Amino acid sequence: MQSLPFPGLSRRQWFHLTGGSAFTHLLPLPLLKSQQKQPIPTTLTPLNRFPRMVQDFYVEQVRAAEKIGLDGLAALKTKADAEGYVRSVREKIAKCFGP
Repeated sequence: MQSLPFPGLSRRQWFHLTGGSAFTHLLPLPLLKSQQKQPIPTTLTPLNRFPRMVQDFYVEQVRAAEKIGLDGLAALKTKADAEGYVRSVREKIAKCFGP
């Protein structure tokens, strides 16, 4: 049996090494240069994709919806009121997720 040029390398490792080096010769030079480390910019631009006004709008919408829900819960006085509330919530859920 013929021995490999570097003792300690298996045939599988040897094929990986030689195959990888052969593949790099097939790549165009600009592609190899583009894989080199790019310098990291010293100042990063902030990612403010949504202006503050849009965020504030959605916060207002959520708070208004929460207030409506809390007012509905506070208005419950009797067992019949609670059962009606549960029925209305189930209808809303069925309307959103049902057929």
